[in-house]
Parts: sequence; structure tokens; C-alpha cells
Amino acid sequence: MTRERVEGGVVTGQERFAIAVAAGVGQLQPDHQVGVGAERLAMRLAALAEHLRSWRVQNTQYAIAQALLPGGRFDLRATRHWDVQGSFVLSRGMGYHYYDNAQSELLVSYTRGWRGSVKDGDISVPVSFPMRFSVGVQQQTFYNFPGSASANKSILLPVVHFTLF
Repeated sequence: MTRERVEGGVVTGQERFAIAVAAGVGQLQPDHQVGVGAERLAMRLAALAEHLRSWRVQNTQYAIAQALLPGGRFDLRATRHWDVQGSFVLSRGMGYHYYDNAQSELLVSYTRGWRGSVKDGDISVPVSFPMRFSVGVQQQTFYNFPGSASANKSILLPVVHFTLF
């Protein structure tokens, strides 16, 4: 290609860029996940939103409660057995704001197969069940809560999970 032809194509808008976009990235919807990966390192991201609505009717009285919960989570697989997970959710009621809160969690997990065998008639079949052990912290912050303990509105909790299967 000659230089004049390339410059002419750029001026008239005929230049095309090589862009790679993962499916669903343009318009993220609740529970859509975007994966970013590199060699020996995998990460999943998810943007979430939840709208809760409930009501109660008793005789001629009724009440409606609504809450919007935007949030997100990530899962970073560092090695075959180790991964790091995190999440964040912001809870906001639509009328009564004393219990509005922000909750976040960070976990480090170790996953390994628990191996054994199952006998099926005369045949012994090897099986492996996933076993996961996770430790981390969870923080809850009630930023609008009134009362005598209003100086300490944030709570830090230890978290331990054990999952088999």
C-alpha cells in the first residue's frame, strides 16, 4: 500500500481497529461474569444487583418493604489448589434507612480432591470428591444506625468455611 492510500483511508474513516471484546462486556446485566485470564492465573469478575420486595397484610393494614442491593464479587485462582475470593454488597432500604449497610468479605481457600473408591457390584471405581477449606474476614458497616453504640458502626467477623462435594 502506498502512503497516500493509507492516509486517504484514515481521513475517510475506512481505518479499522483490531479490538477483541468478551461477550457481554458491552452491556453487563445482573449475574453476568467477565473472565480475565493469564497463564497460570485466572480471575472472574461479576457485577450483581438485586431488588428485594416484600409485603405483609393483616386485617385491613398492610406494609411494603423494598431494598436495592448492588454489589460485586471476584474469584482469583492463584494456583491449582489456592484461590482468593472477595465480595461487596451495599444494602439500602427504600424507606427506612437505619439498617442500611455495606458488607464485604475476603476469603483465602484451599481445594483438594478427597480420593476413595466406590464398589459397584464386583468392580471398584475410583472417585475424587472436591474438598474446600476457606478462612477470611467479613466486615459489616451500618452507617445510619442510631443508638448508644453509634460510635462503633462497623463489625469485623472471622469466617471459616468447610465444603465437601
